[in-house]
Amino acid sequence: MDEDYRMVSDIDHSVPSLDATTDAPLELGSYRSLISLAVPAIIASTGNAVMQFIDGLLLSRYSQTAMAAQGSAGIMAWAAMLLFVGTAAYADAFVAQYQGAGRRHRVAEVVWQALWFSLACGLILAVVASPLSLLFAYVGHDPTLVTGEQLYFKIILWGGVFPIAFAALAGFFLGRGDNRTLMVVELIAQVLNGVLDWLLIYGPGPFPEWGLAGAAIATVAAQAVGVAVALVIFLSRRHRRTYGSWRGRRLDLSLMGRLMRYGLPNGIRGMVEVFGWAAFMQVVGRLGVEELSVTNISWRLSGLVFPLWGISLAVTTQVGQAQGRGEPDLAALATWRGLSIAQVAMMLGAGVLVAWPEPMLRIFMPSDMSPAEVARTISTGVVLLRFIAAYCLVDAINLIMMGALAGAGDTKAMLAISTILFSGFVAAMLIMAYVGASLYALWAALTIQVALMAAAFLGRFLTGHWRSMRVIEQTLQD
Repeated sequence: MDEDYRMVSDIDHSVPSLDATTDAPLELGSYRSLISLAVPAIIASTGNAVMQFIDGLLLSRYSQTAMAAQGSAGIMAWAAMLLFVGTAAYADAFVAQYQGAGRRHRVAEVVWQALWFSLACGLILAVVASPLSLLFAYVGHDPTLVTGEQLYFKIILWGGVFPIAFAALAGFFLGRGDNRTLMVVELIAQVLNGVLDWLLIYGPGPFPEWGLAGAAIATVAAQAVGVAVALVIFLSRRHRRTYGSWRGRRLDLSLMGRLMRYGLPNGIRGMVEVFGWAAFMQVVGRLGVEELSVTNISWRLSGLVFPLWGISLAVTTQVGQAQGRGEPDLAALATWRGLSIAQVAMMLGAGVLVAWPEPMLRIFMPSDMSPAEVARTISTGVVLLRFIAAYCLVDAINLIMMGALAGAGDTKAMLAISTILFSGFVAAMLIMAYVGASLYALWAALTIQVALMAAAFLGRFLTGHWRSMRVIEQTLQD
């Protein structure tokens, strides 16, 4: 009999649940269950944004050039990793559907496939880090920026195995709805990153003053600790007994193939999108250090004010578990209610950006900036935050629909939509760079892009093609 239909006798499927929120079936589609998943997921999903925020904040006190270099190199490094991160992270949808179908023995097995994948990808990133960093010399940035960009980029990619492995392990917690545990792990990593940033950027006492390099090393070290803590929990006695988290460690080529079939389009889509945003950043960087710095600041603030990704993850979990149970109507209910929660959150975030832009922008102003430079930067930043507040509501539609489609397994259609729209966006960026478009014109183009994405993903969801989809293999019982 095919291994996909085998019974696994060494896992106790009758173990009483130690945590009803993660081992018992989720209550799907209710506002209460969505919020209970979304709140810890919001904190858990801000890991990269918070680390980038802390890096940028502390570097802004160190050097405006270092802060600008970190922002540009950070998004390029993320773009380089996202193919692998997005593929490994798709273990989340598999875990959710296996959990919904009551097939716990497959939960740990798919997480292990994502972990083996992350090790191979980490090696690839370490090898290509130095050659890829040379590309910064050809984007037209100030030479002082290029040196810092190359340094930060290489260090982040040398430690690229850690965010990929963390994405794989996060799938185990997110797919089961155990977002609180993931939140705690992320908080540990974020606090450690902040402490190491301060020690390695400024070099107090016996610590070295490494500046931009110190920020990169702190981020990699914090990510490594996050992986270690998550792995210890994954391999705990409880999870070994309930899910076979150690016994499921062998390489399963059939399951790996399924993960690649659905996960690679997800990873490629993420890479396409981030390269599109990276193209935007590179064109902004051609305008000057000041324009790039204020754009970086605005994006960092938006990443903290708008907790949308955590709500999207909650929708992915609920849609995945509903599809695993064969209940697409519950998946649709979870999606629409998740969207209503996201819209409320985005309106509150937009209100914060519009009401108090200057105090938030001022915390990033370096002490060595002249009053005239500070006034000019804040004036520009206020306008950019208004752009963000304007497009945030359609961005809620965008990410919630993406979360729902990903949970169902509609990753190929998502890839097609993103490829078409971002090809047009990058072409627009190249044309605007050629004609010397202003900073505000570039941000207007970005706003239009977000609206087009929202319309496209909403349209795909409304077709209902996702209703019959499942990423997990069929069983004899099905």
